[in-house]
Amino acid sequence: MTEAVVLILTGATSAAALWIGTQGLRLRPGDLAPAVGKMLECLGTMMVFFMANAALGLVAIIGGRSLTGAFVSTYAMSDVALVGISFIQGLLFYCWRETKARRRNRGVRASRSDRRAEQAVIQEGG
Repeated sequence: MTEAVVLILTGATSAAALWIGTQGLRLRPGDLAPAVGKMLECLGTMMVFFMANAALGLVAIIGGRSLTGAFVSTYAMSDVALVGISFIQGLLFYCWRETKARRRNRGVRASRSDRRAEQAVIQEGG
């Protein structure tokens, strides 16, 4: 029964998001496929941060055990906060990378418009 409730809730919120997106924000349903690709790319970045944090934490715990002789439990790595913080790190890194891509694309567009303006001046003079 719990699984059905989760499916119904997520289905309802997804349908509401689709309706709000298409009706309220005038988003095109055809743009969902590229959005899913971006979402998967973002999730992949988040998972890389999670794996890096988990690996670094385990190395630190095992290294601390061998260097000090004191017992440090690896259960500290099972804290759900590690997942949340790692996902925030990944999301921030992904967004940071996307801003660079957008800035680079704007520069390309500006260069093209500059070239067009230059060509127009040349054509008028010739």
